This record gives sequence, C-alpha cells and structure tokens, in this order.
Amino acid sequence: MVGVLYLIFSVLFNFRTQEIPYFLYLATAVLSWSFFQSSIIRSTTSLTDNANFVKESNFPAYLLPVSVVLANALNFIPSLIILIIIAGFFLKGLPVFIIYLIFIFLMHITAPM
Repeated sequence: MVGVLYLIFSVLFNFRTQEIPYFLYLATAVLSWSFFQSSIIRSTTSLTDNANFVKESNFPAYLLPVSVVLANALNFIPSLIILIIIAGFFLKGLPVFIIYLIFIFLMHITAPM
C-alpha cells in the first residue's frame, strides 16, 4: 500500500517533503491511519458481535471495545518500532523528542477508564 501511494504521489505527481524523506512521511500516515481505522471499525461491531455474552452475564460492556483497541495496539507497536528504526537510518539519528513517545504511550495505556 505504501509503495503504491509512493509511486503515485512521488513519481506521478512529483510531491516532495522538505525535511524528511517522503517514504517516511507516507509510512507514518498509513500505519497510523490503519491502526485508527481498524480500532474504530472493530470496536463498533464488538458490542453487537458479543451481545449474548453481555446480556447473559454481569460483564461490563465497555471492556469489549477497550480490548479491541489494546489488541490493535499490540499489532501496531512492532510496526512502530520498525518505523522508528528506519527513520533512524534515513534521518541519521533520531530527534530527542522521540523519547516522549514512550511516556505518551504509557499515559494512554494506563489512563483511567
């Protein structure tokens, strides 16, 4: 997907970014969007898919969408790590504020529901 979008926008339309390589710019957007999209789509159907489970037991319904988002986060983290490593090679080092990403992620995970 990233390769096709790269060819269309970089080669065909000659779209350029100034500070970072366009491949990193595009990969960041596509990976983030796919995490967001799959979390939203699967979270909205998680309650209707498990309606009998919620009705028959004393189970808090809000845990189903939260579990979907956390499962998608576990799928997103390896691709994020790979993207950070690739960015380190392309940018010849990482900016200092990349360290804040760990703290921001931990705050989102441990935030009270």
